[in-house]
Amino acid sequence: MAGTWSDLSNQPGVSIDTMLLLTDGRVLCHEFQSKKWRTLAPSDTGDYSTGTWRSVESMPDNTKIPTSIGGPTNAPTFFASAVLADGRVFVAGGEYNSTFSKPTSDTLAAQIYDPRTDHWTAISTPTGWTGIGDAVSCVLPDGRLMLGQYNGNAVALYDPDLDLWTFTSSKGDSCSEETFTLMPDDTVLTVQCSNANNDPGPDRSGKHHTTPTGGLTVRPGGWAGSRDLDDAMTSRFER
Repeated sequence: MAGTWSDLSNQPGVSIDTMLLLTDGRVLCHEFQSKKWRTLAPSDTGDYSTGTWRSVESMPDNTKIPTSIGGPTNAPTFFASAVLADGRVFVAGGEYNSTFSKPTSDTLAAQIYDPRTDHWTAISTPTGWTGIGDAVSCVLPDGRLMLGQYNGNAVALYDPDLDLWTFTSSKGDSCSEETFTLMPDDTVLTVQCSNANNDPGPDRSGKHHTTPTGGLTVRPGGWAGSRDLDDAMTSRFER
């Protein structure tokens, strides 16, 4: 049966970009080009259309964000985000900050939001990185978060219990503008976007296949490449 779209009866009243479903059923929403966040809670009958919008604590200022791009205000436009296994929310980076869209606007900042206490806490960032920007990320089955370097091929793993970053094998090509997708067999799949010859392109961006073919070989703890049916280069990572 085909689904249908309908407008919410209760609108947020502001421009919203990133939206994350929390483990308590609320939806955490980021207000575009700002440090502000809101939640949408469903009605008593579970209806989000008539749900309630509430403001939550804004992201804290971060001294790692230079004044030349609006710092220390932490107001990312495009950034890495994920709901962690314990229900907290990871947010890092920012390709732009507030209305600043300079080529050097990729911010180096990371924080975790706890919905139970309505509080943001600044956390460490990967050693040696100069920015996180709009980095690609996904949560692994063991609770760690995988983060790809936006301007390189490094891949970092974050342990939220220890606030500790470690590095796994590099991907072999840039992680920029890609997506990390956790597969049912606990591997991570991505489609290469750094090589124009392998990039599906905007007119085919929704057609690449998540099941790679062509003799894929997976190395334990590393990445392996293959071509899918649309001739886009894919990579797969196994812990």
